[in-house]
Amino acid sequence: MRMTRSFWMLLFLFECRVGLAAQTDVDLDLPVRTLKYGRDFRLEIEKKLWASWQNVPLRSVLRRISDDRKLSILLDRRIDPTQLVTAQIKNESVLAAVRLVAKNVGADVRVVGSTIYVGPPVGCGKLRTLIELRSQQLLSKSSKTDLRLTKRRVFHWNDLDAPIDLIREVANRNSLELSGFNRIPHDLWAGVTLPSVNAIESLSLILIQFDLTFDWIDGTHGVSIVAAPKFAVIEKSYSMRNRSADRTLEKWRQHVGDFDANIQGTRLVVRTTVEKHEAIKRLLKPTTSRKKSKVSTSTPLVRQLFTFRRRDATVRSIMQELEKVDIRFEYDSEKLASAGVDFEKRITIDVTKAKADEFFRKLFDPLQLEFTLKDRTVTLKLPR
Repeated sequence: MRMTRSFWMLLFLFECRVGLAAQTDVDLDLPVRTLKYGRDFRLEIEKKLWASWQNVPLRSVLRRISDDRKLSILLDRRIDPTQLVTAQIKNESVLAAVRLVAKNVGADVRVVGSTIYVGPPVGCGKLRTLIELRSQQLLSKSSKTDLRLTKRRVFHWNDLDAPIDLIREVANRNSLELSGFNRIPHDLWAGVTLPSVNAIESLSLILIQFDLTFDWIDGTHGVSIVAAPKFAVIEKSYSMRNRSADRTLEKWRQHVGDFDANIQGTRLVVRTTVEKHEAIKRLLKPTTSRKKSKVSTSTPLVRQLFTFRRRDATVRSIMQELEKVDIRFEYDSEKLASAGVDFEKRITIDVTKAKADEFFRKLFDPLQLEFTLKDRTVTLKLPR
């Protein structure tokens, strides 16, 4: 069902705030879009893009990229979609192109799961760190991850849906008690399809647009909506054995930017955002991970021995490294996502001359996945 803008402009006079002022039409029965997610999403955002826009509304630019590349792009309610964009994209990745467009209007970009979020720099600066904090809290509150809260699903809403109703939908589908929802002011949003999000990501992507987050209550059976902190940080400890902590800290700050840190014995304790911790890990890689990994690029997997060390790495990132040495993974991504399999789960692997069965068990047992090996292909499936 479609209605003209003029009709809705009359309605707007009676609403406190409407987030669709830039749209030329409104769809109250917006179809769920088929969008890329998982590995397909990651590959697509790295593909090259050539484009040119001259005084084109921001929403139109983002919709064109979204439609052409089958990607989910979520525009924060605080960013005016009518702002005009002038930009030339020459052989940039799709993600870099979206960043350039966002910068054109004073916004920033973060990738959450299989969604590109475009929002104010302050909100972007907190978003992924808040998601990681809530995920860590979830893990600490139960002996094993609650599958209902980590299960990835499609989350879709129509034009003129209210964010409080979206929050309630997330709570209902995950059997969560909800409190503090009176913090969310009245608003109406443009329709969006998020192709693969879990409960924490869904709640965070909605709440960050009001500078809100949530706390777990009653273990993990409920959530309470609260104000987001001014700064969100995660504390991690890094070993300083065989290196000077003072010189290392100076080097990291030169490359990463300022952050809070202090030396505790042979460890450097850092409190900063997810993005800066990731940058620190990239600085550590040349002296740790790459030199310790020995994986052949031609031997059939069943005849290969693995020497492989990774600490606090996602399963997905390890799979991506193995793909670089011609190891292929085959699986039904939609089926696994529906079953709550989360390739972003962090694990530690430390094996020396391990047989393939042992190595891949250590990699996929945390996800409760079975595997079969043929030549250099690993086929993943759910247990029977």
